[in-house]
Amino acid sequence: MVEQLKGFVNTFNFDMLMNWLNHVSVAELLLNPFVLGPIVVIIGLMSYSKTAYLGQQIVVYLPAILYLSLTMVILRNDVISNTGPFIMAMGAFFLIIGWFVWTRLLGD
Repeated sequence: MVEQLKGFVNTFNFDMLMNWLNHVSVAELLLNPFVLGPIVVIIGLMSYSKTAYLGQQIVVYLPAILYLSLTMVILRNDVISNTGPFIMAMGAFFLIIGWFVWTRLLGD
């Protein structure tokens, strides 16, 4: 498992992402235990009143963290001057700036 993760981090690029997006089946993806398990846990957390806040925070922050992580891996293995990685980097930049504006400037 660790070797597969290292291989992913060292080789994954934007072309591989687009190939995966073009061939992924939504039903197959949702039934994958690594996706279905966290979804069930998050729904369970949100259904209980004492852990609902934790479940909501996971729903808000987990996709952002996954997107930023995926963008960093793609930028590590690809050229930022290509269109796809550049758009992903700009999206990550505005995601981070928007989070700082929301939490630091508007949170008070």
